[in-house]
Amino acid sequence: MPQRLSDVVNFTSETSFGVTQPLDGLYKRILDTAYESTNPRERSDIGMVLQAVVYVYNPLSMSAISVLVQMPIGRVHAALAFLHSLIYIPSPQHPAKHISIFHASFYDFISNENMSSEHHLDPCISHKSLVLQCLSLIDKEWSGKTNVPYLVERRCGDISESLSYACSSWVLHFTYADSTNESAELKHFFQTHLLRWIDCLSILGKLGSAMELLHILENWANANVSNLGAEDGWYLQQK
Repeated sequence: MPQRLSDVVNFTSETSFGVTQPLDGLYKRILDTAYESTNPRERSDIGMVLQAVVYVYNPLSMSAISVLVQMPIGRVHAALAFLHSLIYIPSPQHPAKHISIFHASFYDFISNENMSSEHHLDPCISHKSLVLQCLSLIDKEWSGKTNVPYLVERRCGDISESLSYACSSWVLHFTYADSTNESAELKHFFQTHLLRWIDCLSILGKLGSAMELLHILENWANANVSNLGAEDGWYLQQK
């Protein structure tokens, strides 16, 4: 902690040619430390967890991030171990509390390659990863099941935080990422999970959101039909 405080003091006291330059330098030093002496898998874990913290549309708990990115919770903890200066990380005694960045300037830093250089997390690539993770989670939850008890019995409390997030946000990630290459995943979703998805959002009290998300997706399909295959373009527009 004293070293982190010293870093803040040293960087904020330096002459700056831009408003965020001292913070950018601080962020870079913290990330340099986090990635130092890591192996490829550990570096991949840090990047994947950072994507799920920085680019989600509402903050998630440690356990929800673990389920969403399909990573054991111990590895999520390890990925965040050196990032306490950047990210609010609840204690293990409060696993349901949400993880979030401390300051919006970190989003500006990590999403701008000119600022973050080797630590850059491209927004489109990150949202593409997140939409695939959301759709994978939904598919894993519902595929091959004749009945889903919490849907049949309309038990909102049995819908996990991670599934609730995936159902509520995958369309937003999809359209932000401009995921024309993922039309096959989208087609599979509509063929297998559309009604359950609407039912799930209805149980969560978000039926209006389901209609709004379908409208967003329809607008996306209309704008991108020329970039889709003829069959996929026709299929998406019919939905």
